[in-house]
Amino acid sequence: MVLLHLDNLQLIWHPQQLHVESFCKLKEVRVAFCKKLKTIVPSNSHGHLTNLKSLKVHDCGSLRHIFTASIILGLDQLQEIEVKNCEVRVEFCEKLKTIVPSNSHGLLTFYNLEKLTVENCWSMKSLFPVTIATGLMQLNHLYLFSCGLEKIVSEEEVNGAPRFLFPQLTYIHLENLPKLKCFYSGLHTTEWPMLNNLAVYNCKKIKIYASEFAGFEKKDDGESQPALFPLEKV
Repeated sequence: MVLLHLDNLQLIWHPQQLHVESFCKLKEVRVAFCKKLKTIVPSNSHGHLTNLKSLKVHDCGSLRHIFTASIILGLDQLQEIEVKNCEVRVEFCEKLKTIVPSNSHGLLTFYNLEKLTVENCWSMKSLFPVTIATGLMQLNHLYLFSCGLEKIVSEEEVNGAPRFLFPQLTYIHLENLPKLKCFYSGLHTTEWPMLNNLAVYNCKKIKIYASEFAGFEKKDDGESQPALFPLEKV
């Protein structure tokens, strides 16, 4: 599916009008220059896209979310949503706030997400909530360039300190992220056992390494600042 230069397009598909098997074989979606589009995949459409492998979004100036999720999905037996082997690429979407909002309540997962690229999205404050970020077990490539990100993972009410494990992640590129301060602002642990390529350019607010196990360092004003990598876990 390719959608280009549809200036008046506000919704790609209406989930209430979809047959249960609609788009079940769809593997690739490309959306570009759709100026009024606010959401790529609305909440009740996730179950129709179980074979989606590639999603690329470019120059959609009104886009607020890639995915939305809600407790009421319209499918009584649906308990979990999975987008398999999905590559997500987002560019020049100046109003985009986040890829998945924090109210997803664990209903949306990306267990097989392998590659994530986000470029020139200056309204974006975070990528995922905790419930998504703790399930990115196949992620191996993360490229973030020229965005308004303040943190990678947004704060969410969770029990205890979350553990972020990325067993396949080998490549991280962070560039021109002037507001980025941390991976996650609360107490947490991270593990990146396969990481062998880390590039960080013009990200002046972020602390890359911390010597303390919890990954926090003190700033000049005494406030704790979570670092991206505690040395013991790199």
